Formats: sequence, C-alpha cells, structure tokens
Amino acid sequence: MTLAAPNDISAIRRDAAAIRRWLRATTRASATLVEAAPGPVSPAALDVFVPEFDASYRWVAGDETAADHYRVLGHTGGAEGRWILSGDRITLRPLGGVLDDWARVMAACAAMAGHGTVVLMNHGALVPWRVDSEQVTPSGATIDLGGSHLVSTLTPNPSEFTGSVFFNTGGTEAANTTTLSADAVASATTVTVASASGIAVGDRISIRRGSLWATAREVAGKVGNVLTLDRPLLRPFVSGDGVVVVETCKDITIRGGGARISGTGDAVVMFVAGWDCHVEGLRVDSTMTYGMVFDIGTRDSTISKCVVDCNATSESAFQFDAVETCSIIDCHSERSASNNIVFASCINSHVVRGAHGRSVGDGMELTVLDETDTIGSRGCTVDGTAFVGNAGSGIRVQNGSSDNTFTGVDLSYNQGGVTFTAGACRNSLTGRARGNTQVAVLAAGSTTLGNRVDLSCDGHDVGVFQATGGADLLVGGSINDSSVVGSTASMIHADGAGTVVRVAGIRALTTRASAGQGFCQVTNGAEVEICGPSRYQSVTDFGIGVRVDSGLARISGLKVTAPAGYGIWLNGVAALVRQGDGCDFSGAGTPVQNTNGKINRGTVVLNGATPVAVAFSDTKATDRCKLNRKTPGGTMGHFSSGDPSAGVGFSVVGTALDTSVLEFEIG
Repeated sequence: MTLAAPNDISAIRRDAAAIRRWLRATTRASATLVEAAPGPVSPAALDVFVPEFDASYRWVAGDETAADHYRVLGHTGGAEGRWILSGDRITLRPLGGVLDDWARVMAACAAMAGHGTVVLMNHGALVPWRVDSEQVTPSGATIDLGGSHLVSTLTPNPSEFTGSVFFNTGGTEAANTTTLSADAVASATTVTVASASGIAVGDRISIRRGSLWATAREVAGKVGNVLTLDRPLLRPFVSGDGVVVVETCKDITIRGGGARISGTGDAVVMFVAGWDCHVEGLRVDSTMTYGMVFDIGTRDSTISKCVVDCNATSESAFQFDAVETCSIIDCHSERSASNNIVFASCINSHVVRGAHGRSVGDGMELTVLDETDTIGSRGCTVDGTAFVGNAGSGIRVQNGSSDNTFTGVDLSYNQGGVTFTAGACRNSLTGRARGNTQVAVLAAGSTTLGNRVDLSCDGHDVGVFQATGGADLLVGGSINDSSVVGSTASMIHADGAGTVVRVAGIRALTTRASAGQGFCQVTNGAEVEICGPSRYQSVTDFGIGVRVDSGLARISGLKVTAPAGYGIWLNGVAALVRQGDGCDFSGAGTPVQNTNGKINRGTVVLNGATPVAVAFSDTKATDRCKLNRKTPGGTMGHFSSGDPSAGVGFSVVGTALDTSVLEFEIG
C-alpha cells in the first residue's frame, strides 16, 4: 500500500479510510496479518476496533511494533477480543446473547487507565451490554457509554456493595495503620499520630471514627509523628480515632450520553474514598438497592445530568455518606422507597438545579451517618432545586446538620415544605412553597436553633410557619392563602415554653373564613417577636393580627387590616404583649382585644396618694414608664411612676383625692 506524504492531509484522510477497509479484510482473514502490518499512525488518530482473534494470539500491554507504530494496550485472553490503538480510544461492541460483557469492558478500562477512553458502541435495546459479573472499575478509567443500554443481573451484597455496576472501594476496609494521639480540631492542617512509621509523604490516609465516617487526606509533610495534610480538616477528630493508608479510588470518569441502565444489584455507582470521580448523563430505571452512592472519604467528585427512577424500590437515588466537596448537578430523581437524596455526615457538598419528587419519604435529607456523629452534614448548599410531590418533607434537616444554605428551592405539594429538627442549627433557606398538606416550615426541638427562612408561600390550610418544643426560628417572605377556606391554624404558630419565632418583613394576604385564626398565634408559653415591617390583610370575614393564648408577643412595625377582626387579641390571663413602635391597627375592627391578659400599653386609675401596682412580667430593668392623663378625676395633682421592677411591673402614685385615668406605656 502506497501512503501519502505526512503533510498531505487530504490524502492522509483517504489513506485512513483505506486502512480501515484493509484492517477489516485482513482481520477476517487472519489474525497474524494484523500483527504484521496494520498500517502507520495517521494524524487523524484512527479509532480501531478488532473484534475477534483466536485463543493463541497474544499481545502484551505497552508493546509497540516497529513496522506500524500501533501501541497495544491490552487483552482479556481467550476469544473475547484484543484491542489496538492509533489514538486515545478503544471501541468495543457487545458480545450479544446471554454472554457477560463486563469482564471484558473492565479489562479494557484497566488497559486504558490514565491515558485513554473506552467507548461502548450503542446497539440499542436489542443488543444491550450485559453486566453479569462483579468487577472493579479501575482508577484512572474513562468510559464513554455513548447512549447504550446496560442491563445488570448482579445480586445485591448489602455488606460489601460489590454488586454494583461501577464499583471501587479504594481499599478503605484495611485495618488501621495507626491512631491519633491527640485531638484534631476542624480547620487543623496537621495531625499527631501514635506512630508514623508506616506512613510516607504522598500517601493518602483516611482518618476515621469507627468504620462509618471518615475524612480522606494526602500527607503533604511529615516530621516525627506529626503529619501535615494537603487541606484543613473540616470536622473534628479525637485521640484514638483510626488512621489508615488507603489506595483511593480516583480519577474515574463515566460519560453516559443518555445511556440507560436497568436491572438488579446494589447500585449503579458505588465509589468509596473516590477522589476526582465524575459521572454524567446516565438514565437509571432499576430495582437496585440504591441509585448512585459516593461513600466514606469521597471528595471533589460530581454526578451530573443523571436521571434516576427508583421504582419505589431503591432506598435513595443519590446517597452521599461522609463525603466532602461533592456535587449533584442538573439531576432528576423520583419514587425512592425512602428519600430521593441523602447527605449523611457530609461537608461542603452541593445540589445544583434539578428536580426530585414522588418519594415515599423526603425529597432530600441531611442527617448523620451513625449515632456516634453529633455533627451531621454541614456547609452544604442546595441551589435552584425543586422538591415536589414527596410523601414526607421536601427537605428534612436533622441530627446536628447545621450551617447549610438552600437558595431558590421549590418546596411544593409535599406533606411539608422543610423540617428542621434534632439539633439542626443556623440553616438558611429561600424559595417558594405551595400546596403542602402540612406547614411549609417546621422547626422542632430545644436544640434546633437559629434557622432562617424567607419563602413565598401559597395555599397551606394548617398554617405556614411553625416552631415547637423550644425551637428558635426566623421567618420572612410573603404568604398568600387566598385559596384556603376554613383554615384550622394561624399562618405563624409558636408553641411551647422556650420556643421563639422572629418575624421580619412578611406580607400576608388571606381570605380565610375561620374565626379565631389569623397572622400569628402564641401558645403554651412560647414567644414571638415581630420586628417589621410586616403587613397582614384579611379581606373577608374575621381575622386576627396577633393572638396570644399563653406566652409573649413583642410587636413592632406591624400593620393589620381586618375590618371584622382584631389587631391584637390577648386571649387569657397567661397572655403577655409588648407593643412597640410602628404598629398600625387602625384597619382592624378592634385594635386591641384584651381578655384578662397583660400588655405594656393601657390605662390605670389613680388612687390618690396610694400607689397602684401595674403588673407586666416582661418588664426590664432598663425600661421606662411613660404616663399621660387621659381622663381627669377627683382633685387633680402631680402623678409619677416608680422605677420598673424587672419581671414584675411598676407602680403609679398621685396626690390626695386624684382619681384620674392615666395612659401608660412601658418601653
């Protein structure tokens, strides 16, 4: 065969086509002909697939023949196939029938690891790729599924998860190399170990408590038993925690191109201690135990543009356990048997866009991996993501999970919008919630503190924002309950001793027809602080701005428009209200309805020179009492108040025979 000069590109392209035809003809005739002269390397970087060879034919990975400069990358033995390369790709065809393809695919991945891509030809659903054997996906592998259909017949192995389509544990099950000899705080860049003799600079180590959660780091330096880490710790560890040198699962890339994966097994993806692993473009329709799992010690890895239908069988679509800086991007999931997304003891991990709905449980859960972890998931973000139609909450944050940020989320048509509980603190959430059968936001428990939400809400017939059991919650946004008829609860409800709800800048509109409910309600010794500017408008029937049955309401900057209702209702002797500046209750039928409660504004009748006590248990030592004569009575004279008594109130006194009515304000 006469070939073109190296600088004649058009001729080289013609030669490339000729080489392909020649290869097909010669490989059918004899395997030895391919060995003799497959042809020169072309600048076009041909992708060459050689389908079958006899069992006696052998190439050794890395060999290169002088005649043609094709580099042999690997083989699987027997009649399963051999591959040669003129570029950076190996292209494989499915064997067809009931033959297992997966051992051959992973052998090719091992041969190409770190320097090329294994491409699976797409023969559609008629000739799927069969995954019948447990195989390790090698580090450094790049796999292009090209939109193929993969069918897994793997048997679940819950204890080891070896029955996963793409599987690599990174050696994290090894025994401890040593232990920490001193506590290590979050942000530490060094750790001290009992013995560093088995650890070298450049090793990757897993620092772990028990066997369920860990942090993976590379050793950047070593002085005695002090190890310098490649990045700061993001969670604390204590003396005695294990340290083990691991061969991390790393640099794996799976490009699906819309590939469909169905069948049985533990999971489609199971990477443990995976560094820089990336999964893209898979469509999962299976009855596996999980969809995709990044497990203990995984970091800097992503799942993007994937769709997972759990068929009400898989526990979760995306399961992240004790990972750092990992992301789920532009993904969709539905019908999990528990929760669509789970972040368990995760740090600085992210969900970006996508939609996750119709689960038996929650749309997303942030929690702990096991009971020894009191920290939960922290520093995680969720941006522009929809959690719709779930049987539980759209998002549930619990078990110490704190300092997470949810921005622009849609929490609609679930049982509840978002739930903060069991020590979830300082989380921040913005977005919208509509049509949930329970409240849009629930904060519960005395250790659940400092959570903040700003939501646009519509159509919640059992209330919108609720805090109970000693929780602390800050709420803002807008509420439109024009679709609600006969609501059984106020929009904002604080319940229970120690519970505090702070309200900032809410605009609320309702056409509720339920007497006794309204904008905000305080029960069972709770507290509400409305720090404005907020507005509540009830356009029909009876509405209440703030109702206090038992507890304290501090109110400023609130405007109430409720022609047939109340601005404030102190409903009983345990009701306490401190009204500050900027309130406007002129649009209410009754600005203040006081049924035996205590309020910091009101009237008192002088009893001459005898002091008259005014009880107000929210009185502070720094308060001052303003007095003004409202109605003259008796022999008028000078009047004054004593110093406020913190937690008790104050007293007023006039001159002999003065029975005037005074207006007072404590503040």
